[in-house]
Order: sequence, then C-alpha cells, then structure tokens
Amino acid sequence: MKRDTHGVCLRCARVNRAPTDKPGTRGRCGECSSALFTGQPICLGANNFNTPIGRNGLRALVDVRSDGVALGR
Repeated sequence: MKRDTHGVCLRCARVNRAPTDKPGTRGRCGECSSALFTGQPICLGANNFNTPIGRNGLRALVDVRSDGVALGR
C-alpha cells in the first residue's frame, strides 16, 4: 500500500500531497506551480511558521535566533 506525504508550498502555503515512491525534489505546488523543495534555507517568522512546520510531512531543521543577537555569541 502506497502512503503519501505532505509538502507545504512556501510561496502560497498550500499543503500538497505527494507519493512517497517519487522523488520529492521535482515536486511542484498545485496552486502556484512553484517548486516545493528548493534545497535552500528559508526565513520563517511568527506569521508564517505554523503551516510549513506543523503540516509538512517531512523533517525540518529549525535554527531559532533573535535579530538582536550576533552569531557566535
């Protein structure tokens, strides 16, 4: 039995279903046609954090820091 995973479009926040037997690197959003997986880090804030992290079926690495704190301190 095939299982599907979910990928959230970071451009329009639509949740897209994708079969697990196909490579996710070529996935496109069904709403806006942008690439679901860019391989690049993204900036999320309070207004756009919950959908990509909470509804995504993939693991995410989250680095949380404040704008007022310098790196390496």
